[in-house]
Amino acid sequence: EIDLYKKEKIKEIDWVDITNNALAKKETSKNSKELLRRLHVKEGKKITQGAEAFLILWKKIPKYKFLYNFSKSHSSKTTLIDAYRIAEPTLLSHFINK
Repeated sequence: EIDLYKKEKIKEIDWVDITNNALAKKETSKNSKELLRRLHVKEGKKITQGAEAFLILWKKIPKYKFLYNFSKSHSSKTTLIDAYRIAEPTLLSHFINK
């Protein structure tokens, strides 16, 4: 999924491989496995993860901005966060088993 976003080549997005990344571990106080479980977005010194990180990403990518606009309402955002939490274990096992 991340590769789809990378293909958009948005200049203001700096993609960082968090695999075995000591700085990412230090900044988030998470180990490699925990880092791989969720998308993380760093803006300035603030690190956002999970569904909220996708909202930040979608806001910056014109092709996906409609998802951000749809999710701005409180009920849509809550639904998105809940869906992400439910799907996360399945998504994680899919990518780890590849």
